[in-house]
Amino acid sequence: MAQLLADFQDSIGIITFNNDAKRNALSRALLHELIKALNEMIYQSARVIMLRSNKGAAVWSAGHDISEFPRPGRTRCLMMIPWNRASGPFNSVRRR
Repeated sequence: MAQLLADFQDSIGIITFNNDAKRNALSRALLHELIKALNEMIYQSARVIMLRSNKGAAVWSAGHDISEFPRPGRTRCLMMIPWNRASGPFNSVRRR
């Protein structure tokens, strides 16, 4: 099952979080899909990108998926890896 749904029409992007069972927790998988969808919409010159949850969802997002938090003895926070990889495309977007 896809972690999110992406739709792009008339220069408007809509990204819908689609993991209601886990309250749309920001897992590595969801973050990777989110970054991919955002990059695609930026490439298509989106004027607006809206983030939303499914209709009737209890929450928009519960926050980070705590099952992926570092455990004692680990030195890096694995949750930040997708954002570190994404910083280049977002920083290079031209402002109009």
